[in-house]
Amino acid sequence: MRCHNIHPVRLDTLAPDITLSDHERFKIPYDELHLGAEIGTGTYSNIKKAEWQGQIVAVKQLKREEEGPGEREKVFNDFRREVWIMSGIKHPNVVNLIGFCLQPQFCLVMEFLPCGDLYSFIHNKAQVLDMPRILKIALDIACGMRHLHSATPPFVHRDLKSPNILVRMN
Repeated sequence: MRCHNIHPVRLDTLAPDITLSDHERFKIPYDELHLGAEIGTGTYSNIKKAEWQGQIVAVKQLKREEEGPGEREKVFNDFRREVWIMSGIKHPNVVNLIGFCLQPQFCLVMEFLPCGDLYSFIHNKAQVLDMPRILKIALDIACGMRHLHSATPPFVHRDLKSPNILVRMN
């Protein structure tokens, strides 16, 4: 970008939040990810099990459907917002962001939780859900939500449901 055709101005220094340059430590080269099987799908993304630097991770890949005018900008803005939010959250009851990719597609690299989502967990006939475990799950969800709501500014999940809650065994 040039300012009045005189001095070049780097956009990443002018507005680091727009280019995600203030999150360099979270950038992961896409070719370092070894993608595996799809483990989930949503309206706007697919989630795959992957390996990165010897660690099993979950990779949320934003779908790249036919994008109309302005749609690409909205997708990037939503992705940028999610990176910004997730990079600032550290809590044992919230999935941790490990990193993100910008090319060849937008991806969030997150910790992998092998027990999967709460919906599948509670519908698994082999899983015994006694009252102490049910209360522990409910308390963990409440603690995670309290953490999000007590942040400054507060974060509102907007899509809290059992398929969007991941189960950690401990």
